[in-house]
Amino acid sequence: MHPNPPPNSRLGNQLGSQPGSLPDSRQHMTGDKAQTRTIRDNELVSANNPFPEIPVTVPQIIRQAGHRTYQRGVAYQRNREVIRYSYDEDNSTLTGLVNGSTIIPYEVTIRFFPAVSGSATFTARCTCPVLTDCKHAVALMLTALDRASVAKKALSEHPGPVGVPSAASAPSAPSAAAKGAAEAKGSAGSKSADVAEAKKAADPLAALRASGALTTAAKLPAPNAEAAEPENSQGSFALNELGSSPTALDPTALDGAASKISAWRRDLSSVLSARQDLAGIDSMRVSGALDFSLSVSGSYARGRNMPGATPSINLLARPLMASKTGRWIKGGLSWETFASSVGGPVGRHEIYPEHERFFAELYSIARPWQNMYSSHRDWISISASASTLLWDVLARAEDIGLPLLVNGREVNYAVLSPAQVRLHAAAEDTPGEGSGLQLQAALSWEGREGELLRQLWLPAAHCHPIGTPRTGFFALGGLAQQEYEQAAKAVHWKTARPGALDEVGRESFVHKTAPKDAREVPAEPSTPTINPAQGERVRYSPAVPELPEGVELALIPLVEPLDAASESLISAGTVHIPAAERATFQKEYLPALSRSIPSLTPDPALGLPHVKPPHLVLDISFDEQVRHDAQLSWHWEYPLNPFAEDSVEEDSTDEASAKEASAQNPAIGSDVYSLPVFGYPGEEGGEVRDERFEARVLRSVRAILAAHPALSGLEERRIEGWETRELLSAILPKLRRVSAVQVRFNGTPPQFVEATDALIEITVSEGNSRDWFGLGIAVKVNNWTVPFAQIFEALDRGADRILLGNGTYFSLRRPEFKTLRTLIAEARELDDAGGELRINRHQAGLFSELESLAASVHTTARWDAQVRSLLELVEGLEDAEESAEKGTEKASDKGAQDSAIPQKASRQVIAQRPVPAGLQATLRHYQVEGFQWLAFLYEHRLGGILADDMGLGKTVQALALLAHALEEHRAASEDAAERSESVEPFAPFLVVAPTSVITNWAAEAERFLPEAKVVTITETTAGKTPLAERIAGAHLVLTSYTLLRMDEDAYTGYARTLGRAVDDLTGELSAPEGWGALLLDEAQFVKNTGTRAWSIARAMPARTKIAMTGTPIENNLMELWALLAIVADGLFPSARAFRDLYARPAESGEDPAHAAATAARLRRRIRPLMLRRTKELVAAELPAKNDTRVNLPLAPGHRRIYDTHLQRERQKVLGLLEDMDKNRFTIFQSLTLLRRLALDAALIDPEAYAGVSSVKRDYLVQQLPDLLEKGHRVLVFSQFTGYLKSISARLAEEGIGHLYLDGSTRNRAEVIEAFTSGQEPVFLISLKAGGFGLNLTEADHVFIMDPWWNPAAEQQAVDRIHRIGQDKEVHVYRLVAEGTIEEKVMQLKESKAALFDAVVGEGEFASAAVTAEDVRELFAPAIER
Repeated sequence: MHPNPPPNSRLGNQLGSQPGSLPDSRQHMTGDKAQTRTIRDNELVSANNPFPEIPVTVPQIIRQAGHRTYQRGVAYQRNREVIRYSYDEDNSTLTGLVNGSTIIPYEVTIRFFPAVSGSATFTARCTCPVLTDCKHAVALMLTALDRASVAKKALSEHPGPVGVPSAASAPSAPSAAAKGAAEAKGSAGSKSADVAEAKKAADPLAALRASGALTTAAKLPAPNAEAAEPENSQGSFALNELGSSPTALDPTALDGAASKISAWRRDLSSVLSARQDLAGIDSMRVSGALDFSLSVSGSYARGRNMPGATPSINLLARPLMASKTGRWIKGGLSWETFASSVGGPVGRHEIYPEHERFFAELYSIARPWQNMYSSHRDWISISASASTLLWDVLARAEDIGLPLLVNGREVNYAVLSPAQVRLHAAAEDTPGEGSGLQLQAALSWEGREGELLRQLWLPAAHCHPIGTPRTGFFALGGLAQQEYEQAAKAVHWKTARPGALDEVGRESFVHKTAPKDAREVPAEPSTPTINPAQGERVRYSPAVPELPEGVELALIPLVEPLDAASESLISAGTVHIPAAERATFQKEYLPALSRSIPSLTPDPALGLPHVKPPHLVLDISFDEQVRHDAQLSWHWEYPLNPFAEDSVEEDSTDEASAKEASAQNPAIGSDVYSLPVFGYPGEEGGEVRDERFEARVLRSVRAILAAHPALSGLEERRIEGWETRELLSAILPKLRRVSAVQVRFNGTPPQFVEATDALIEITVSEGNSRDWFGLGIAVKVNNWTVPFAQIFEALDRGADRILLGNGTYFSLRRPEFKTLRTLIAEARELDDAGGELRINRHQAGLFSELESLAASVHTTARWDAQVRSLLELVEGLEDAEESAEKGTEKASDKGAQDSAIPQKASRQVIAQRPVPAGLQATLRHYQVEGFQWLAFLYEHRLGGILADDMGLGKTVQALALLAHALEEHRAASEDAAERSESVEPFAPFLVVAPTSVITNWAAEAERFLPEAKVVTITETTAGKTPLAERIAGAHLVLTSYTLLRMDEDAYTGYARTLGRAVDDLTGELSAPEGWGALLLDEAQFVKNTGTRAWSIARAMPARTKIAMTGTPIENNLMELWALLAIVADGLFPSARAFRDLYARPAESGEDPAHAAATAARLRRRIRPLMLRRTKELVAAELPAKNDTRVNLPLAPGHRRIYDTHLQRERQKVLGLLEDMDKNRFTIFQSLTLLRRLALDAALIDPEAYAGVSSVKRDYLVQQLPDLLEKGHRVLVFSQFTGYLKSISARLAEEGIGHLYLDGSTRNRAEVIEAFTSGQEPVFLISLKAGGFGLNLTEADHVFIMDPWWNPAAEQQAVDRIHRIGQDKEVHVYRLVAEGTIEEKVMQLKESKAALFDAVVGEGEFASAAVTAEDVRELFAPAIER
């Protein structure tokens, strides 16, 4: 609800509001966006064309920007790179946002001038690197010209005024607009009918949409319709968003429409109307192409005259595009043109965006080709690319339809799946033992389908390498091969490599004997696999690729970069082994060759023998005594005869057969050399080692072990517990994939079982004091109990799980464990005593969270009576509040009421105490709940904070507690009398309050509890009647904070005589309980822990302590700790722990999410011991409160004086901020001077500035006559009594009757009575003197003359009238001097209000401590208005 302005004040209207009420002083209402510009009459009616023409022509743009820039701007305009623009006709200024080469659009501002011969027509400024007269400015002007032309043509076909109705028809405009808009949306008629309806709707853009000048993607409501509001009078037009259109000029119509849209419709509308990148989705785009050049080394090439030498190719690439005639042309493309597209937006070129992104990615991994003489910026070298990402990019070419060219001619190409370089063996003559062998390196693929083995290979020596190191090859065939041969011939090479694609090898044959590792890790029958080479890990690849006929260019990546042995094999070409020397080859070379280079599975017809490779053996010996421990040892085994038949242990691939082999052959190694993992010179048997083979195997093994640092070493070692489980479950399956590794078990492997249920158990036991209890926490897993200390230690070292002695393990990656760890760490931090884990009975909020995590909780009866019952009571109160808030819904839903009954019944743990009969007051429902809470705390000797809003009756709730205590004592006395026993005298309640509130307490007690004897202490007892005599027989003692501080010994000494009882067993006197209750009213007076008042209150003996304040937090969270340390000392025993755990994380502001979580956690901790209800929740019958901020500009003379002092104080203060604590007094002196100066210059120098007027005082005097004439009564608050006195003098001059109250007023009660009885209509009150303890509901208007950065102080003042008993609408006016420190104070005050809401209420958290950065911001220059 908008607050009503004071009479004769004219608040600024937003665009589209009713004409006639133009702004006088600029006022801002709470929740509304500020409007600081003056609205002229001619702006209230829009022009027919919402896209106005701009004063520039195309020839003028070309003349000033240049033809080249103009052409680029045309491309940007055609590609719709202009996001939005607006034109200010008054200032002839065009502004807009234009997409550029960065993610953030460029901001363009263009100012137009009258055309004069020889002078510039416009000046353009842009945030791009060009800065002025750039292509972005050209695109913006061309877009504005085009839109204006299209809109003008559309409106000329349907003439007639459109826009905001005239003043005469204004009252009916909203209904007509709503009706017209609905008809325009729902009509399915012709276009002309739509235009007519649009004109009726008074929508300046509806006619354009209906005529087709503007189109949208869907007839859906705008997702942000609710928040839509005009930003300027001309409008800001979004041009390239789906479903968007310029904002209508009447925001009320939008609000009305939005209110009818359901939430799901609005959400789905935002999905469907989300902005999409339309750049490039049009018919003007053309295809790109990647053109390869086969660059052959020329006259400086080495070895071209050597026999058999062949030239290598440097594969170069450049981007091309299709011309209009279908030819491939450069078209201005070069690799540098795509530099800005790397990681940024695409669509700025004439080719398809997918092709543009492809070129940008390729350019990012392959830089321009350079030789020793020059750099060719149009080409990049594919052959020199060092990145393996090259193949991922090239593989996308076919998916996006990008043609590949060779020397400008399109070729048939293929990007194949990764291949391996393998040794291919074939017979030279006829197959059989008598034939020779032909060996060559091949790029191969091999796959198995059942027993059928398929192979595809290309001669590697005929392919051309790519990458450094070699990461792949490319192969040529057909016309591409001819291009290569011609290029080689042109530079005088005698021979060239044959075309590999013309020599494709394909073979399929039945191969029954599967390798050992293929049996260990069986593949799906239909999935072909590559068989492992000796010493290699098993690798899986896609099926053998289908290489179609006619492919001229094949791009072939490798599974892994080329090693030295394979590269040497490729260089050797084809090796011919005569038939006569075949046996020598097989005996002397085949074993070592099979270990060095992977080989294709040979055709069985070749009759090559199977070579038994060496093995790296891992022996695992399990300890029978300690089941989860094992001994590891590694060694090499080289076969004495590599061609012998496989022995038993080689066929034993599973664990069972391995055990059988070790049992049957204990003397294993008789047919092998057993060597250590790492050799040394001169070792026995060292001559049989194959170092390259061992290095390759060890690399594979170390790659597997690297993921498990605890097991990464290959030395002999012992592993324990979870390491054994990791070895068996995670490492061994991977090791078995390495063909040259064997694993042998000695003993029985242990079994590991994961437990799915891990239940938390919590035990609370009696402690050694009244407040502290023992806390035990454990986790129960399958009948095993694990102390949480063990889990806590595991979590601290980052363990993921815990292994128990019986082989059961459970995961620690459970949210409840992490939460439990945090809670226990918090409990330990809060207990300064250390040692065993303990919990204080005040820490009910902490226990509540612990209990929510536990599966079972065991507590003591005393704990249940105090802590559990308190939690039940608070939850019951919260349920009651929620029920009151949702009462209407529950009343209409009978099922909901029925379901709520059992829930309520389960919480009736606490006996409901009736309202004491001696209380002469009818309590409201929330006051009854407050009394129940106070009575529970009193009964169990707990303390708390009653933090109800001001005006909700905290005093009467405290008096109800006193009445309850009197009834209990009376009943106990009667019972004792029947038994002829004595009872302790009643321990009186001590109320400590500000002096100004004492009389109110006395009056309330006399009114609501007449049976109670009330004693008011008004003077010190030093040298006078002792305190004990004064209050003898009293039930309620009233004193002030000042007297408590002066007579500390008297109050503390008297308390130590109260509540002492004789122990039946020992006969000794117990410790004194002290006062029946210590009630601290307006407890913010003891928020400072450095004062004596706080120390006295904390040490004062009392059965219960209650802090009563509506503002438990005013500046920072340590103030909350100060109150809790008095009333609930065990909740947060340590100030240091509270600061570290809660205050610093919540107030730092560095991590908002962490700050919010910390504030929420603190709110849960204090919830049981702090009760707060707001007026909005429990006093809905209160009339509305309208809060208006009135911004007033200083008079020119006043402004000059303020600015002069501001500069002087700023220079002084900014130099003192380095040591804020040391210079705090000086800094706040400067702040106070500026605040006083913003009010009235005469406050700092009455003589020098006597004639300078105060705009706030003038404004107040101007508003009061009309208010008083209408019967309103007014309160005026200020913190500066000197300013209040100047207001009083001015009101006296004007003849306005008023009353005055500040801290020096002696007849305070008489002055208040004079106002409440209606003697005078205006009451001037200083903020400190009248901020609390007053009930002035007779007034209904409040003027706060100067803001203060403590929001609680202002709220206290406002609540003097907005409280129970008020029956009139309340208006609050906060006067703020524009461009002064007061504006910064308002911002700081808002952050402090957020602090209060975050901890005490519900709301986002914001830092509120006054820091050096806050002061620096207070002195920041004011923004020009």
